[in-house]
Amino acid sequence: MAFDAVVAQGLRSRPDHRYGTARALADDARRALHDDPGSAANSVGAREDDAQTTAILASTAVDPPISPHYVSEESPGGPPLYAGQPPPTHYPPPYGYGPGRDDRGSRRWVVPVLVGIIAAALIGLLALGGYWLLRKQPDNSSTAPTTPTVTQTVTPEEPGTSAMPTVAAPPQAASSCGAGVAVGTSVTSCPFAVAVRDEYLQTGPKGYARDIVAYSPVTGTAYQMSCAPEGGVVACRGGNDAVVYVY
Repeated sequence: MAFDAVVAQGLRSRPDHRYGTARALADDARRALHDDPGSAANSVGAREDDAQTTAILASTAVDPPISPHYVSEESPGGPPLYAGQPPPTHYPPPYGYGPGRDDRGSRRWVVPVLVGIIAAALIGLLALGGYWLLRKQPDNSSTAPTTPTVTQTVTPEEPGTSAMPTVAAPPQAASSCGAGVAVGTSVTSCPFAVAVRDEYLQTGPKGYARDIVAYSPVTGTAYQMSCAPEGGVVACRGGNDAVVYVY
């Protein structure tokens, strides 16, 4: 063991890495002086140097150094601390050099705490926004009750299809065929007029305008007739200048 290593171990910052006693330091120093080829231990005066080194170490190793944490001082209302007592054999390590000290462990709780604070702040903001929106909505509970609306559907009549009151007699220029029907021209026969009347009354109510197709028993042909209210009667015109009045 080199003497420099002995000195380095004796000057370590951590107490548990230094020599526990002055005797251990003296033994390692003596062995280093004997083992080091460049030291005075291999010379003729090695024994004198050993004796001198031992004396020096013995003179300096009176008491172990007192840690600043154990300096005798007067306690409030009592004698000085450790008065009349031997100093402790084990001293606490200097501040910042404790065994197993890990700075990362002290920072592990910082991130969860920050995340929790941010989450709580967001929840509070959302709750405040919801409450503000609810306060901004109008209160409809105090409004007057609404009156129910009755809807009535009215079907408008088509233009030109409104019913007109009929009279009991045909126009003066018409020739009555009886049974509420008359002819308006000489080319219109009463059998055809009766057929027109029957077809008109079968296709809808009396008094409304509509188109019909009537069969003539005289000619054996069907004719399209347009019927519409006219002067209190329904006049049907079509075919070959045929005119039929329904009244």
